[in-house]
Amino acid sequence: MIAVAPLASALCLVVFALAVALTRRISVGSISAALALPVFLWAVPFTRTDRATAVVGSLVSALILARHLPNIRRLLAGTEPTFSFRRKEDAS
Repeated sequence: MIAVAPLASALCLVVFALAVALTRRISVGSISAALALPVFLWAVPFTRTDRATAVVGSLVSALILARHLPNIRRLLAGTEPTFSFRRKEDAS
């Protein structure tokens, strides 16, 4: 998508980074970016592309969401792990 819709892709990267920063969950960032991509391709005037690109981008988003179903289940159950830049302490 970066090659055919660079602005929409860049905005999705921003959505991803904000979602991860706010929730500390990579899966939330990925899911948020996947949900945002069709919106950027279809609805945001300055990022709109041709219809074929928007359809393909929407299908890619649907595939990403389908691959994240286990993550979504863990999020709903409250068992999805969080992300941290801090190094884990040794157990010894």
